[in-house]
Amino acid sequence: MIDRETWGCANQLLRQHGGNALSLASRRAAELLAEGTATATKPSCASSSGFASSSA
Repeated sequence: MIDRETWGCANQLLRQHGGNALSLASRRAAELLAEGTATATKPSCASSSGFASSSA
């Protein structure tokens, strides 16, 4: 993932969840690590990440 994609995902997460973005991202990262599915590949900031389904 390149810097532009990282910033794009972070911006999308902030727009959708505002002040809750940090805790949501931390929780999701912990879930992925626990599942053993955390990788350094394509960003998962689209609806498949679970973030897009809720709002701030």
